[in-house]
Amino acid sequence: MGVAALAGKIYVVGGLAGRANANEIYDVGTNTWSFGANLPVDTDHPWSATLEGLVYVGGGRTNRVFAYDPATNVWTEVASSTFVHGGTPAAGIIDSRIYVAGGSGGGMAGNELEVYDPATNRWATLAQMGCARNHTAGGVIGGKLYVAGGRPGNQSCLEVFDPATGTWTRKASMPTGRSGIAGAVVANCFYVFGGEGNGADSNGIFHQVEAYDPAADAWTQLPPMQTGRHGIYAAVIGNTIYLPGGATIQGLGVTGVNHAYVVNAPLRFHTLSPCRVADTRNATGPYGGPALAANSVRTFVIIGQCSVPPSARAISLNVTVTQPGAQGDLRLYPGGTQLPGTSTINFNAGQTRANNALLPLGSAGDLSVRAVMSSGTVHLILDVNGYME
Repeated sequence: MGVAALAGKIYVVGGLAGRANANEIYDVGTNTWSFGANLPVDTDHPWSATLEGLVYVGGGRTNRVFAYDPATNVWTEVASSTFVHGGTPAAGIIDSRIYVAGGSGGGMAGNELEVYDPATNRWATLAQMGCARNHTAGGVIGGKLYVAGGRPGNQSCLEVFDPATGTWTRKASMPTGRSGIAGAVVANCFYVFGGEGNGADSNGIFHQVEAYDPAADAWTQLPPMQTGRHGIYAAVIGNTIYLPGGATIQGLGVTGVNHAYVVNAPLRFHTLSPCRVADTRNATGPYGGPALAANSVRTFVIIGQCSVPPSARAISLNVTVTQPGAQGDLRLYPGGTQLPGTSTINFNAGQTRANNALLPLGSAGDLSVRAVMSSGTVHLILDVNGYME
């Protein structure tokens, strides 16, 4: 389904397991739903966007594009896109033009980008993405289009398109690769929700919410969705991201749930002079030895150390491992939360390695570390270089 916001209302168009031409309208002010005129064609997994008082919906099952006028309750067909852009591509508005990237159908590779100019009713093909994908998420920040995640596979690729140069640039990869996701921008941060293909979840669903700050080129993991879903599309009104519908089981499992994610304040990155907060090679203590034993967990309270304030939500670190007794990895995660399925740094026996990481802190301002190893110990060094609040 396509989801778009206009004048205090959320428009939800098309979809699976229901009327594929339905146009449902959610009024934020009254918390009620109503129906508008049906889309002239059936569709699912389309793109949608609002521009100059109209709701545009395209792609999905064909390359046909329609514009809905809420004032007249009428759909009008406009120029068809060059590519089908099915399978939920990314879409965004830049300088009164609609940019659509990726998708599937009609022999698409999934890296195609084109732009629609309503003033001329014409489409133009632009530079291809480096990562071909569908079931992806997009958003516009500072006049640039950001595209994250997607399939085939569970992609973590993040790219940004600059219309001024006509080029794509790779940025920091999304921490949790996934597809069937939704993306939205609030206060110059790009938020990505949900997804499917999670082998660690009984329903195959990702519940993750992750936010990208382009100023820091860094991601932050945020509290999970109340109801993890895939096949979702997001729309923004003010500082609230609306996420209606989707599915709760990999492959299908449709739901009518409608949740709103409120962004109370944008996260901002603050640079610190590099400061060593923990070194297990030192004498035994809260920030020193002993070395991490295989499959053990150590927790370090970060706030109050190295000028990190109590208001910090996430921490930027250089993570170093040295003198490992066996091959393994370290997993760093917020204190008091579930162990993640992905590693922060991998290593071989006897190897010294370092990696940069931006990690959310637990409710106590703490960070837990688990050494995933078959046996032996490994030393850990943590150097703080910034934080987000």
